Formats: sequence, C-alpha cells, structure tokens
Amino acid sequence: MHTLSLPDDLAPVLGALADVDEPNGGVYLVGGAVRDILLGEPNFDVDVVVEGDAIAVARALAAAVGGRVRAHPQFGTAVVLYGDDGRIDVVTARSETYHAPAALPTVEPGSIEEDLHRRDFTINAMAVSLSGDEAGKLVDPFDGRRDLEAGRIRILHDRSFIDDPTRILRAIRYEDRFGFRMDEETEALARSCIETGHVGDLSGARLREELVALLEEGDVSHAIPRLAELGAEKEIHPGAPATGDPSLAGRAQGAPQGRDPDRGGGPRGARAREAARRRLAHPCGDRRSRGAAGAGRAALRARARWAARAA
Repeated sequence: MHTLSLPDDLAPVLGALADVDEPNGGVYLVGGAVRDILLGEPNFDVDVVVEGDAIAVARALAAAVGGRVRAHPQFGTAVVLYGDDGRIDVVTARSETYHAPAALPTVEPGSIEEDLHRRDFTINAMAVSLSGDEAGKLVDPFDGRRDLEAGRIRILHDRSFIDDPTRILRAIRYEDRFGFRMDEETEALARSCIETGHVGDLSGARLREELVALLEEGDVSHAIPRLAELGAEKEIHPGAPATGDPSLAGRAQGAPQGRDPDRGGGPRGARAREAARRRLAHPCGDRRSRGAAGAGRAALRARARWAARAA
C-alpha cells in the first residue's frame, strides 16, 4: 500500500477533515491536488470528495477551522472559505453517464472508485484517504502515479474524448505545463474524435473556456502548433486555411520558442520526466514554484480573445 505525506501548509485543514465523522463512507483529497503534491507543485486547489453527505462534512469542517460554507444542495456540493483566501471544494462522490457526444452528463451518487473513473486522465484520477486508519493511503486504481513518473498523459477509457472533447485541449495544456506527452493510444483516440467532428459538437462557451485556459498557460509555442498537428485547427476555427498566418498555427509562429515542440521525446521532455521522478521519490521535498507564469499575461489574453472569436 502506498501512503502519501501531505504538505505542512495544509496540515491544519486536512487534520480537521480527518476528525470529521462521516459514517456513510470515506473522505478523500482528490484529483489535481494529489497530482501536484506528487510533483512537488505548491500551487494546487484543494478538492475533497465524500462518500456520503458532502454538505454535512463541509459544515463540520467550517466549524473546525472558523470558516463559512456556501452550500449547493441540488448538486451535493459545498465550498468552505476560511482565513484570508483559503478555499476547499467539497463534493459528494458521483458517477457520470453521457447520453450523447459532447453533452453534459447525468450525475448520480457513487463510490470513490466511480468518482475517479469519471475523470479526464490517469494523472488526475488519484485520491488520498483522509479518514481514520486509512489516512494517507493513496488510491490509484488506474496507475496514475506510474504515468506521472513516465511523463505520460493517458485517458481512462476509449470513449473519453467522445464523451467530452474539451479533454483534447486539456491534454495539450498538460503537455505544455508539465512537459508530458499523450501516449500513443490516447493521441490516436484524440485524432479520431477530431476527425469524426465531435469537437464541433461543443457549445461555444465550453470551447471558449478551454481555449482561454490553454492560451493562458504561459507559452503557446507548443500548444497552438500541437492543435494543428492533431487536426483540431479547422474544428476550432473552420475558416482557417491549411497554411499561412491567418491560421492558429500561423499566429504562433512569432511566439517564443522556449519549449520543445517534441515535448515527450526531446531533451526538454526527458529533463521534465527526470525532475518528476526525483520529486516523486520525495513527494514533499521539492516545493519549487512554477515561477514566471505571470509574465506576458496581457499578450496571452489578447491571443485568447482572438481564439475565442475565431471559435
């Protein structure tokens, strides 16, 4: 059994969560928070999943840390706000069923395993128990930790991109952020989803949201050419020609070339994977920040607005 040492700065809150009595099931730290702890990233959101009454757990937690609760009973979710800017999202474990490509899912209460199965990639489908004797136990049913060590982005099932094509843009965003690469099967399924037109089934609002997130990641010299490489350019901007500056790829030609387009195989991708392996060997040792992601935000937002209009 793998156990995970949790960061000192979260100790009071997570300790309070461990003391919350939830008789119907477990309480877990999930998703990107677990990924970022394993990678030694200090900037992560705190998301908690409860196998039971998430709102009751959120209220008990708020009382313990002197915070306040915003509850959404219709969704079984709550937000705990505490201190100057502390925030914890608490949700009921759930399963999802997609009845049509790119549609929003039908949601039902579920187990932690079902909740992890609905997530986008294996590196985001991990949880850490915060309850009782199981506290610190890593729940990793899809080998997400192994994929982190390998610098690999992998979907959980063959219909993942069809269910939610925005995951293609998210995969590119993680390639950009971490120096990882989609594995061969994941990339092939992304291309197939694009070729069958499912990206075009997305609403403009959902596509815009993911494009803005992608372009604000910090450096578009990988992301935009990668969209074109996968064939997503015409799905996102149907008027774009195959070549030339009006296309998304053309817009990226003047961007800084600080990142290697061949992220997974080139020396830069190899260095990123080696750094990840070192941090995974000592999960809470290396606490370096991502640093200068804020530089050039105005230019990136301008690109994001252009891309959103093009979509």
